[in-house]
Amino acid sequence: MKVDIKTGDRTTGMVFKKTYPTVTLKVEFTEEEKAIIKQNRLEDVIVIERDCPADRDAAKSYDGQWNVRVSSLLYSEKSGLEHVGRSNGEIKGFIDQAKENLPKLKAMIEGNATEAEDESFEL
Repeated sequence: MKVDIKTGDRTTGMVFKKTYPTVTLKVEFTEEEKAIIKQNRLEDVIVIERDCPADRDAAKSYDGQWNVRVSSLLYSEKSGLEHVGRSNGEIKGFIDQAKENLPKLKAMIEGNATEAEDESFEL
């Protein structure tokens, strides 16, 4: 799994221009990781919880709609997944969640690579 995180800005509007901070998260999975994800149905695992992007109408969205799932990362593997924030602090929070949760996702994928084995131990 290879991860790239890039920050930037996006300007919207023709007359009343607004500039928003952005972050693009690009995760490249190996073929083996993709197979494990598919085999174990990990596509719906939420990697990052996020609110409606700043350039979208929050009134037209529902709770959890904008969360980043494994399927979102697979779908956007080539171009990356962009999040438009309201502030630099929101972008930093997104990056912090990615740095915290992607290693957990990697461990989950690796844990699903092999079957559990019998074991005995004494307490």
